[in-house]
Amino acid sequence: MTSADTTISFGRYRLLGPLDPAGAGDLLGVAPDNSLVLLRLSDPGAAAADDFRLRFRHSAIAGMRVGGAGNAAVLDLDSDAEQPWLATQFVPSAALADVIAAGGALDPAAVRALAAGCAAALAGVHATGLVHRDLRPDTVTLTADGVRLGPPGVIPAGHGTPAGPPDFLAPEQAMGLETGAAADIFALGSLLVFAASGHAPFGAPSVPYTLFNIAQRDPDLTGVPDELRELVLGCLRKDPAARPTPAQILDYVGAAPAPPPWPERALTLIGEQRTRAGELLARLPAQAPPEQPTPRDPIERVRAVAVRARAELPARWHAASGRARAVAVVAALALVAVVAGAGFLLTRADPAQAPVTALTLDQLRRIDACPWLKSALDEVPFDAAIATPGGWTLTPSASWGCRAASNKNFVELGIGEFLTFATERTRLMGSVPVHLGWRKDCERSILSAEPRSRAGIVLSFEPVKDLTCDHADAIAAVLARTLGSAPRADVPANALRLVDACDLVDRAKLVAAIGPVADDPAEVGAHSCTFEGRVTAQVTLGSFDPFGAKGERKPVDGLDILAVSGGSKAICTRLYAGTERDGKPADVVTVRIQGGDQSPRAATYCDTAERLLVDAVRHLPKR
Repeated sequence: MTSADTTISFGRYRLLGPLDPAGAGDLLGVAPDNSLVLLRLSDPGAAAADDFRLRFRHSAIAGMRVGGAGNAAVLDLDSDAEQPWLATQFVPSAALADVIAAGGALDPAAVRALAAGCAAALAGVHATGLVHRDLRPDTVTLTADGVRLGPPGVIPAGHGTPAGPPDFLAPEQAMGLETGAAADIFALGSLLVFAASGHAPFGAPSVPYTLFNIAQRDPDLTGVPDELRELVLGCLRKDPAARPTPAQILDYVGAAPAPPPWPERALTLIGEQRTRAGELLARLPAQAPPEQPTPRDPIERVRAVAVRARAELPARWHAASGRARAVAVVAALALVAVVAGAGFLLTRADPAQAPVTALTLDQLRRIDACPWLKSALDEVPFDAAIATPGGWTLTPSASWGCRAASNKNFVELGIGEFLTFATERTRLMGSVPVHLGWRKDCERSILSAEPRSRAGIVLSFEPVKDLTCDHADAIAAVLARTLGSAPRADVPANALRLVDACDLVDRAKLVAAIGPVADDPAEVGAHSCTFEGRVTAQVTLGSFDPFGAKGERKPVDGLDILAVSGGSKAICTRLYAGTERDGKPADVVTVRIQGGDQSPRAATYCDTAERLLVDAVRHLPKR
């Protein structure tokens, strides 16, 4: 651990502060590439214990081998530091223990999702030949996308058994016997009982009594719903060989649903942690650049490519034909102009203001996307083959986003939408966490400030071979820096774009149509709302026909709606379009019902979609 001025560093990570405002638990840090990390420190006196540092190093390095969904792989460590530490990737989350403390047990659907997420993560641990050994309510966390386990096999406290209370040990651990992968399954069973009932299955007033219960007594399943008992009893068998494997658990409960059915209190805690991270980032002192900096800023990386291209022009000039030279002159002049403009924009001072790290869904609904996207594109230096200065043609999208086109390259800015292929990778741009999509797609997203929603600003483009991930970072960096000053559209208070799609749904009629639903929608975007019941019902708002939809128009309860053509009995889409504008239908409301082809209710999907659509249209604000 080192200190420079008031900023503390652990190796190459600058410390931001504790995630818990009370100062307990893991610390948040930032890496040189601006990605966020969790810093986990050993107990202050642990390093003095015999062979602790060696065991710490071996267990942390073993944690680096683990990958896959739901696992917090170890990124870095220092076992020789005065207080040994390790770093893992940061993902906003809520500890299961905190979620239960905030509102009691989870419902059966959430417990099954927890089982599926933990089983999938354990499969990744066991595939490397490791045993996790540390599954507890405070080390298992819920994220907006699923479940996340703490690093496997790492014992920061310096003891031969996992840190924390003994309630979640396996019988073989309680008796000091050899421990294998089946011990993790027993711990998972205890964890599921805790999640379903609010208490541990072998709890007792003392540690010896608890260990005796684990080794000799049947679990206390008071409060565990009958539908979950077969699952937990299978995991809690005393004989390790009789317990199911992670794969068998997944076969039993099915894959984890997306998004997971976590209660509102879990999403609130996740949102609070995300907000806490943003506050810590805003307090981070500016770091003086080195004397000879390597371009790290996204725009600087793109600018460096453009400068190198300009430096290579003389050699290419002598080797080129007369016609090629003429073309090169035009391209070079354009390039010089763009680089010079970018240099001015990069060095100008921004007005002093409180940093904005996220926008609410209501703020997202008011953004004028095309001027904002244009201002970002104007700041980024593009090669002339991608786009000439001012050469982008911008077109509003159906969901009030914007699409820019130039030389067969396309950049799209979605407002209040979801990152389709979201990953756990996050990169800090200024003080704003930017989420990254699949590497091959180079998508970037800034999540909204509302814990109930995973929607936000989504940047995507094609083709990736021309527009690279460096370009994506450069554009995203401008959007992140200008979140607080993004242009706002001048629209009336009753405009459709300002409507919350969730408000158009009558809950009683929804339950009557698709069966019981969770208290909160499964997904909430700036212009869409999704509910999970016997089937999935989605209400989406748009400025004109978002599907280029073809189908049959039919009157339903006095409304002229479009029965959208589709090739699957599992999906039925019904669309209502209001007054036409510029030859295109405006104020589009779409209801989509999705279930299973083989469901006996499949024939009624379209009736359900039509009833919900009529009800939604009648809840629209009056014009």
